[in-house]
Amino acid sequence: MRITLLFLVFLLLTSALDANSVVIEINPQAMVYNYFYPSYIDPGNPESQPLLFWLTVTNTGEEDILDYEVWISFRWGEYELISNARVKPKPGSPYETILTGQSFQFTSRDIIVSDESGYFYAIEGLDLEDILDYNDEFKDRVLALGYFPDGYYVFTVQIYNVEGYPLSDPATFAFTIIAPTSITLISPGNPAGMGVSSIPDPYPYFIWFSNMIDYRIRLYELDREISDPEEIELQYEVYFEDDVYNSVVYSYPLAAPPLENNRIYGWQVLADVVTPMMTEEEELKSTINLFRISLEGGINQNDQLLMNFLQQLNVAGIEEILLLLQNGYSLDKIYWQGEEHAIDILNDLLNQISSGQRTVTNITVE
Repeated sequence: MRITLLFLVFLLLTSALDANSVVIEINPQAMVYNYFYPSYIDPGNPESQPLLFWLTVTNTGEEDILDYEVWISFRWGEYELISNARVKPKPGSPYETILTGQSFQFTSRDIIVSDESGYFYAIEGLDLEDILDYNDEFKDRVLALGYFPDGYYVFTVQIYNVEGYPLSDPATFAFTIIAPTSITLISPGNPAGMGVSSIPDPYPYFIWFSNMIDYRIRLYELDREISDPEEIELQYEVYFEDDVYNSVVYSYPLAAPPLENNRIYGWQVLADVVTPMMTEEEELKSTINLFRISLEGGINQNDQLLMNFLQQLNVAGIEEILLLLQNGYSLDKIYWQGEEHAIDILNDLLNQISSGQRTVTNITVE
Protein backbone atom coordinates (compact mmCIF):
# COMPACT_ATOMS: atom_id res chain seq x y z
CA MET A 1 0.00 0.00 0.00
CA ARG A 2 2.81 2.42 0.87
CA ILE A 3 4.57 1.78 -2.46
CA THR A 4 1.36 2.43 -4.40
CA LEU A 5 0.78 5.70 -2.56
CA LEU A 6 4.34 6.87 -3.21
CA PHE A 7 4.00 6.01 -6.86
CA LEU A 8 0.77 7.98 -7.16
CA VAL A 9 2.31 11.01 -5.45
CA PHE A 10 5.33 10.83 -7.76
CA LEU A 11 3.07 10.57 -10.81
CA LEU A 12 1.05 13.62 -9.73
CA LEU A 13 4.18 15.64 -9.10
CA THR A 14 5.58 14.72 -12.48
CA SER A 15 2.37 15.75 -14.23
CA ALA A 16 2.34 19.05 -12.37
CA LEU A 17 5.90 19.78 -13.41
CA ASP A 18 5.07 18.94 -17.03
CA ALA A 19 2.04 21.24 -16.96
CA ASN A 20 4.10 24.17 -15.72
CA SER A 21 7.14 23.78 -17.96
CA VAL A 22 5.74 26.29 -20.50
CA VAL A 23 4.23 29.69 -19.73
CA ILE A 24 1.90 31.37 -22.23
CA GLU A 25 1.11 35.07 -22.02
CA ILE A 26 -1.57 36.47 -24.30
CA ASN A 27 -2.01 40.12 -25.19
CA PRO A 28 -4.50 41.70 -25.21
CA GLN A 29 -6.56 39.53 -22.93
CA ALA A 30 -9.91 41.18 -23.66
CA MET A 31 -11.48 43.55 -26.19
CA VAL A 32 -14.87 45.05 -27.00
CA TYR A 33 -15.99 45.22 -30.63
CA ASN A 34 -19.13 46.61 -32.22
CA TYR A 35 -18.97 44.30 -35.23
CA PHE A 36 -17.16 41.02 -35.92
CA TYR A 37 -17.64 39.60 -39.41
CA PRO A 38 -17.16 35.92 -40.30
CA SER A 39 -14.39 36.89 -42.73
CA TYR A 40 -12.30 37.98 -39.75
CA ILE A 41 -11.80 34.28 -39.04
CA ASP A 42 -10.67 33.02 -42.42
CA PRO A 43 -8.43 30.05 -41.66
CA GLY A 44 -7.88 29.46 -45.36
CA ASN A 45 -6.33 32.92 -45.76
CA PRO A 46 -4.59 33.75 -42.47
CA GLU A 47 -2.85 36.87 -43.74
CA SER A 48 -6.22 38.54 -44.38
CA GLN A 49 -7.23 38.10 -40.75
CA PRO A 50 -6.95 40.91 -38.21
CA LEU A 51 -4.32 40.52 -35.50
CA LEU A 52 -6.58 39.51 -32.65
CA PHE A 53 -3.85 38.66 -30.14
CA TRP A 54 -0.15 38.02 -29.64
CA LEU A 55 1.22 35.02 -27.72
CA THR A 56 4.50 34.91 -25.81
CA VAL A 57 5.70 31.36 -25.07
CA THR A 58 8.48 30.72 -22.55
CA ASN A 59 10.10 27.41 -21.62
CA THR A 60 10.65 27.59 -17.87
CA GLY A 61 11.56 23.90 -17.55
CA GLU A 62 14.95 22.22 -17.48
CA GLU A 63 14.67 20.45 -20.84
CA ASP A 64 14.22 21.64 -24.41
CA ILE A 65 10.80 20.90 -25.89
CA LEU A 66 11.41 19.24 -29.24
CA ASP A 67 7.87 18.31 -30.28
CA TYR A 68 4.65 20.04 -29.29
CA GLU A 69 1.21 21.10 -30.50
CA VAL A 70 -0.90 24.20 -29.99
CA TRP A 71 -4.51 23.37 -29.11
CA ILE A 72 -7.24 25.94 -29.75
CA SER A 73 -10.88 26.17 -28.70
CA PHE A 74 -13.48 28.84 -29.40
CA ARG A 75 -16.68 29.53 -27.46
CA TRP A 76 -19.70 31.84 -27.74
CA GLY A 77 -21.19 32.23 -24.28
CA GLU A 78 -22.11 28.74 -23.16
CA TYR A 79 -21.85 27.30 -26.67
CA GLU A 80 -18.71 25.56 -27.87
CA LEU A 81 -17.93 26.46 -31.49
CA ILE A 82 -14.53 24.77 -31.89
CA SER A 83 -12.97 22.34 -29.44
CA ASN A 84 -10.42 20.25 -31.32
CA ALA A 85 -8.25 22.53 -33.44
CA ARG A 86 -4.55 21.60 -33.31
CA VAL A 87 -1.56 23.09 -35.11
CA LYS A 88 2.17 22.29 -35.08
CA PRO A 89 5.22 24.37 -36.00
CA LYS A 90 6.56 23.63 -39.46
CA PRO A 91 9.96 21.90 -39.64
CA GLY A 92 12.66 24.53 -39.88
CA SER A 93 10.47 27.31 -38.51
CA PRO A 94 11.89 29.42 -35.63
CA TYR A 95 9.18 27.93 -33.39
CA GLU A 96 10.02 24.25 -34.03
CA THR A 97 11.86 23.84 -30.71
CA ILE A 98 11.27 25.66 -27.45
CA LEU A 99 14.71 25.85 -25.86
CA THR A 100 15.12 26.04 -22.11
CA GLY A 101 14.80 29.64 -20.99
CA GLN A 102 13.77 30.70 -24.50
CA SER A 103 10.84 33.01 -25.26
CA PHE A 104 9.29 33.72 -28.64
CA GLN A 105 6.13 35.34 -29.97
CA PHE A 106 3.58 34.43 -32.59
CA THR A 107 0.13 35.80 -33.42
CA SER A 108 -3.44 34.66 -33.92
CA ARG A 109 -2.79 34.71 -37.67
CA ASP A 110 -0.11 32.06 -37.27
CA ILE A 111 -2.33 29.53 -35.49
CA ILE A 112 -5.87 30.18 -36.82
CA VAL A 113 -5.28 28.11 -39.94
CA SER A 114 -7.03 25.32 -41.82
CA ASP A 115 -4.04 24.36 -43.96
CA GLU A 116 -0.83 26.12 -43.07
CA SER A 117 0.58 29.56 -42.37
CA GLY A 118 4.14 30.76 -42.60
CA TYR A 119 5.19 28.97 -39.42
CA PHE A 120 2.48 26.45 -38.42
CA TYR A 121 0.48 23.78 -40.17
CA ALA A 122 -2.87 22.33 -39.16
CA ILE A 123 -3.35 18.83 -37.82
CA GLU A 124 -7.01 19.57 -37.14
CA GLY A 125 -7.31 23.18 -38.13
CA LEU A 126 -9.99 25.75 -37.63
CA ASP A 127 -12.56 25.81 -40.39
CA LEU A 128 -15.13 28.57 -40.81
CA GLU A 129 -17.84 26.16 -41.97
CA ASP A 130 -17.21 23.98 -38.92
CA ILE A 131 -17.58 27.03 -36.65
CA LEU A 132 -20.91 27.93 -38.24
CA ASP A 133 -22.19 24.36 -38.34
CA TYR A 134 -21.23 23.48 -34.77
CA ASN A 135 -24.24 25.29 -33.31
CA ASP A 136 -27.50 25.83 -35.22
CA GLU A 137 -28.55 28.87 -33.20
CA PHE A 138 -25.21 30.56 -33.83
CA LYS A 139 -25.35 29.76 -37.55
CA ASP A 140 -28.91 31.10 -37.89
CA ARG A 141 -27.97 34.33 -36.12
CA VAL A 142 -24.89 34.86 -38.29
CA LEU A 143 -26.81 34.21 -41.51
CA ALA A 144 -29.59 36.60 -40.43
CA LEU A 145 -27.27 39.40 -39.29
CA GLY A 146 -24.29 39.03 -41.58
CA TYR A 147 -21.96 39.25 -38.56
CA PHE A 148 -21.38 37.46 -35.27
CA PRO A 149 -24.24 38.09 -32.80
CA ASP A 150 -23.82 40.06 -29.59
CA GLY A 151 -22.25 38.16 -26.77
CA TYR A 152 -19.09 37.00 -25.04
CA TYR A 153 -16.51 35.03 -27.06
CA VAL A 154 -13.39 33.25 -25.84
CA PHE A 155 -10.38 31.79 -27.66
CA THR A 156 -8.43 29.37 -25.46
CA VAL A 157 -4.85 28.42 -26.41
CA GLN A 158 -2.77 25.74 -24.71
CA ILE A 159 0.51 23.89 -25.40
CA TYR A 160 0.48 20.06 -25.38
CA ASN A 161 3.10 17.43 -26.09
CA VAL A 162 2.43 14.92 -28.87
CA GLU A 163 1.14 12.37 -26.34
CA GLY A 164 -1.68 14.77 -25.42
CA TYR A 165 -0.39 15.95 -22.04
CA PRO A 166 -0.57 19.69 -21.28
CA LEU A 167 2.75 21.52 -21.05
CA SER A 168 1.17 24.85 -20.16
CA ASP A 169 -1.86 26.31 -18.48
CA PRO A 170 -4.51 27.63 -20.88
CA ALA A 171 -4.33 31.26 -22.00
CA THR A 172 -7.48 33.07 -23.10
CA PHE A 173 -8.39 35.96 -25.35
CA ALA A 174 -11.95 37.15 -24.78
CA PHE A 175 -13.94 39.67 -26.74
CA THR A 176 -17.42 41.06 -26.31
CA ILE A 177 -19.55 42.11 -29.25
CA ILE A 178 -22.02 44.95 -28.73
CA ALA A 179 -23.72 45.96 -31.97
CA PRO A 180 -24.14 49.75 -31.84
CA THR A 181 -27.46 51.52 -31.51
CA SER A 182 -27.97 54.97 -33.01
CA ILE A 183 -27.08 58.01 -30.92
CA THR A 184 -30.24 59.92 -30.00
CA LEU A 185 -29.95 63.40 -28.53
CA ILE A 186 -32.28 64.09 -25.61
CA SER A 187 -31.48 67.53 -24.23
CA PRO A 188 -31.06 70.43 -24.82
CA GLY A 189 -32.58 71.67 -28.06
CA ASN A 190 -34.65 70.39 -30.96
CA PRO A 191 -33.46 68.46 -34.00
CA ALA A 192 -32.35 70.76 -36.84
CA GLY A 193 -35.39 71.65 -38.91
CA MET A 194 -37.79 71.52 -35.95
CA GLY A 195 -37.15 74.96 -34.51
CA VAL A 196 -34.72 76.34 -31.93
CA SER A 197 -35.58 75.93 -28.25
CA SER A 198 -34.44 78.54 -25.74
CA ILE A 199 -32.72 77.55 -22.51
CA PRO A 200 -31.77 79.85 -19.61
CA ASP A 201 -28.56 78.04 -18.57
CA PRO A 202 -25.29 79.00 -20.33
CA TYR A 203 -23.66 75.87 -18.84
CA PRO A 204 -26.20 73.17 -19.72
CA TYR A 205 -26.14 69.44 -19.27
CA PHE A 206 -26.05 67.56 -22.58
CA ILE A 207 -27.90 64.25 -22.46
CA TRP A 208 -28.20 61.53 -25.11
CA PHE A 209 -28.54 57.77 -25.26
CA SER A 210 -26.82 54.93 -27.06
CA ASN A 211 -25.06 51.71 -26.07
CA MET A 212 -21.58 52.86 -27.10
CA ILE A 213 -18.87 53.33 -24.47
CA ASP A 214 -16.85 56.41 -25.46
CA TYR A 215 -18.07 59.49 -27.30
CA ARG A 216 -17.08 62.91 -28.62
CA ILE A 217 -19.36 65.88 -28.15
CA ARG A 218 -19.14 68.68 -30.69
CA LEU A 219 -20.69 72.18 -30.67
CA TYR A 220 -21.19 74.65 -33.51
CA GLU A 221 -21.95 78.36 -33.11
CA LEU A 222 -24.43 79.49 -35.79
CA ASP A 223 -25.40 82.90 -37.11
CA ARG A 224 -28.90 81.72 -38.07
CA GLU A 225 -31.25 78.76 -37.84
CA ILE A 226 -30.29 76.01 -40.29
CA SER A 227 -32.44 72.96 -40.94
CA ASP A 228 -29.86 70.75 -42.69
CA PRO A 229 -27.29 69.10 -40.36
CA GLU A 230 -24.91 68.45 -43.28
CA GLU A 231 -24.91 72.16 -44.09
CA ILE A 232 -23.91 72.92 -40.50
CA GLU A 233 -21.05 70.41 -40.64
CA LEU A 234 -19.78 71.71 -43.97
CA GLN A 235 -20.10 75.45 -43.45
CA TYR A 236 -19.23 75.98 -39.79
CA GLU A 237 -16.09 75.26 -37.86
CA VAL A 238 -16.35 73.33 -34.62
CA TYR A 239 -16.82 75.79 -31.76
CA PHE A 240 -16.02 73.29 -29.00
CA GLU A 241 -15.21 69.58 -28.85
CA ASP A 242 -14.44 67.19 -26.01
CA ASP A 243 -14.17 63.46 -25.29
CA VAL A 244 -16.73 61.77 -23.07
CA TYR A 245 -15.82 58.45 -21.49
CA ASN A 246 -18.37 55.88 -20.36
CA SER A 247 -21.20 58.36 -19.92
CA VAL A 248 -24.20 59.74 -21.80
CA VAL A 249 -24.34 62.95 -19.76
CA TYR A 250 -21.95 65.86 -20.19
CA SER A 251 -21.83 69.12 -18.22
CA TYR A 252 -20.58 72.07 -20.24
CA PRO A 253 -17.31 73.07 -18.51
CA LEU A 254 -16.72 76.48 -16.97
CA ALA A 255 -13.37 76.62 -18.78
CA ALA A 256 -14.95 76.00 -22.22
CA PRO A 257 -15.68 78.86 -24.66
CA PRO A 258 -18.74 80.71 -23.28
CA LEU A 259 -22.19 80.18 -24.75
CA GLU A 260 -23.43 83.72 -25.36
CA ASN A 261 -26.90 85.11 -24.78
CA ASN A 262 -29.23 85.04 -27.81
CA ARG A 263 -26.78 82.98 -29.91
CA ILE A 264 -27.83 79.76 -31.64
CA TYR A 265 -25.76 76.63 -31.04
CA GLY A 266 -25.88 73.18 -32.55
CA TRP A 267 -24.55 70.11 -30.79
CA GLN A 268 -23.76 66.62 -31.95
CA VAL A 269 -22.40 63.39 -30.46
CA LEU A 270 -20.08 60.99 -32.29
CA ALA A 271 -18.59 57.58 -31.48
CA ASP A 272 -16.08 55.29 -33.19
CA VAL A 273 -17.44 51.95 -34.38
CA VAL A 274 -14.78 49.45 -33.32
CA THR A 275 -13.94 46.29 -35.25
CA PRO A 276 -10.82 44.09 -35.18
CA MET A 277 -9.89 45.58 -38.57
CA MET A 278 -9.03 49.07 -37.41
CA THR A 279 -8.63 50.18 -41.03
CA GLU A 280 -12.40 49.68 -41.34
CA GLU A 281 -13.20 51.90 -38.37
CA GLU A 282 -16.36 53.88 -38.94
CA GLU A 283 -17.93 56.83 -37.17
CA LEU A 284 -21.41 56.81 -35.69
CA LYS A 285 -22.99 60.27 -35.64
CA SER A 286 -26.14 61.71 -34.16
CA THR A 287 -28.20 64.38 -35.84
CA ILE A 288 -27.69 67.98 -34.65
CA ASN A 289 -29.89 69.64 -32.04
CA LEU A 290 -30.27 73.43 -32.00
CA PHE A 291 -30.75 75.64 -28.96
CA ARG A 292 -30.48 79.30 -28.08
CA ILE A 293 -29.17 80.73 -24.82
CA SER A 294 -31.84 83.05 -23.40
CA LEU A 295 -30.83 84.49 -20.05
CA GLU A 296 -34.16 86.33 -19.90
CA GLY A 297 -35.97 83.02 -19.69
CA GLY A 298 -36.60 79.81 -21.57
CA ILE A 299 -37.51 76.18 -21.14
CA ASN A 300 -35.66 74.75 -18.17
CA GLN A 301 -33.58 71.64 -18.69
CA ASN A 302 -35.98 69.29 -16.89
CA ASP A 303 -38.89 70.37 -19.10
CA GLN A 304 -36.71 70.11 -22.20
CA LEU A 305 -35.66 66.61 -21.21
CA LEU A 306 -39.29 65.59 -20.71
CA MET A 307 -40.30 67.06 -24.09
CA ASN A 308 -37.56 65.23 -25.95
CA PHE A 309 -38.33 62.03 -24.04
CA LEU A 310 -42.01 62.22 -25.05
CA GLN A 311 -41.12 62.86 -28.69
CA GLN A 312 -39.33 59.49 -28.79
CA LEU A 313 -42.45 57.58 -27.75
CA ASN A 314 -45.48 56.42 -29.69
CA VAL A 315 -48.16 56.76 -27.02
CA ALA A 316 -51.60 58.36 -27.29
CA GLY A 317 -52.05 61.71 -25.53
CA ILE A 318 -48.46 62.93 -25.91
CA GLU A 319 -49.48 65.90 -28.10
CA GLU A 320 -51.55 67.38 -25.28
CA ILE A 321 -48.67 67.08 -22.80
CA LEU A 322 -46.21 68.69 -25.21
CA LEU A 323 -48.63 71.56 -25.77
CA LEU A 324 -48.88 72.17 -22.02
CA LEU A 325 -45.08 72.28 -21.69
CA GLN A 326 -44.74 74.65 -24.64
CA ASN A 327 -47.34 76.98 -23.09
CA GLY A 328 -45.42 77.45 -19.88
CA TYR A 329 -46.39 74.53 -17.67
CA SER A 330 -43.34 73.11 -15.89
CA LEU A 331 -42.31 69.67 -14.70
CA ASP A 332 -42.76 69.23 -10.96
CA LYS A 333 -42.52 65.54 -10.12
CA ILE A 334 -42.12 62.28 -12.00
CA TYR A 335 -43.81 59.10 -10.86
CA TRP A 336 -42.81 55.77 -12.35
CA GLN A 337 -44.72 52.66 -11.30
CA GLY A 338 -46.16 54.50 -8.32
CA GLU A 339 -42.87 55.86 -6.96
CA GLU A 340 -41.38 59.36 -7.22
CA HIS A 341 -38.11 59.61 -9.16
CA ALA A 342 -35.56 62.22 -10.20
CA ILE A 343 -35.60 63.52 -13.77
CA ASP A 344 -32.56 61.32 -14.58
CA ILE A 345 -34.83 58.28 -14.73
CA LEU A 346 -36.14 59.45 -18.11
CA ASN A 347 -32.80 58.80 -19.77
CA ASP A 348 -32.58 55.33 -18.21
CA LEU A 349 -36.13 54.55 -19.29
CA LEU A 350 -35.45 55.67 -22.84
CA ASN A 351 -32.46 53.33 -23.02
CA GLN A 352 -34.62 50.45 -21.77
CA ILE A 353 -37.44 51.29 -24.18
CA SER A 354 -35.08 51.51 -27.16
CA SER A 355 -33.57 48.12 -26.31
CA GLY A 356 -37.00 46.49 -25.96
CA GLN A 357 -36.68 45.86 -22.23
CA ARG A 358 -39.73 48.03 -21.43
CA THR A 359 -42.84 49.28 -23.20
CA VAL A 360 -44.70 52.45 -22.16
CA THR A 361 -48.46 52.20 -22.75
CA ASN A 362 -49.78 55.24 -20.85
CA ILE A 363 -48.58 58.64 -19.65
CA THR A 364 -50.71 61.00 -17.55
CA VAL A 365 -50.32 64.55 -16.20
CA GLU A 366 -51.85 65.63 -12.89
